[in-house]
This record gives sequence, structure tokens and C-alpha cells, in this order.
Amino acid sequence: MAVVTITKENFEAEVLHSAKPVLLDFWATWCGPCKAMERDVFSKKEVGDFMDEYFVAAKYDIDKPTGKALAGKHGIRSIPTYLVFNTEGDLLGKITGSMPAEEFTATLRKIIAETGKK
Repeated sequence: MAVVTITKENFEAEVLHSAKPVLLDFWATWCGPCKAMERDVFSKKEVGDFMDEYFVAAKYDIDKPTGKALAGKHGIRSIPTYLVFNTEGDLLGKITGSMPAEEFTATLRKIIAETGKK
């Protein structure tokens, strides 16, 4: 799964002009469920292939300035949290917590199906 770094300086170029919806992953190094998602979900080839096909993905450590600022802006109170934005920058959906790979991709499919994407 390819991951980009999105900052306030490149937000417009990476999100508003993206050809695909954007998934923002909010995490922290000390977060057990975040580590579980990385180990048990994002490491799976089928999840990586799905993500690469349908999303531009970015990760934000909530203990770093950019991650902390974005988490505050979007009212994130627990991690892991995943936000899905369309190419116009509108929030399409929010996923909170860890879950099995199949449930995670099914939830993402539901979000993009409800918004007219694939």
C-alpha cells in the first residue's frame, strides 16, 4: 500500500486534485490497536491491493504537530481513526478502532458505495 504525506501546504494538490478518495490514518507509536491494524490488516496483500486501487492513503502520528493539528480539527478523540475524503475535500466517512481486514475493507467499500464511487 502506497502512503503519501499530506500537509496543509500540499492538501489541495493531494486531496482536492486527487483522482481517488483519500484515507487519512490517525495513529501513535504507543497505540496497541494501531500496531495490530498495521500488523494484521495493512500488511495483507489483498488490503494493500484494495487500498492502492481505490484510495490515496496518508498516515498521521497524533503525537506529531501535523497529526495533532488534524486530529483536533476533525474532533478525533480515540485512535486508530480513519477518515475518508472525496476529491473535493468533503468527509465521506469515519472508521474508529481496530477490526479484522475483511471488516475494514467492507466498511470502506460501504463508504465509497454510498457516495457514488466504485
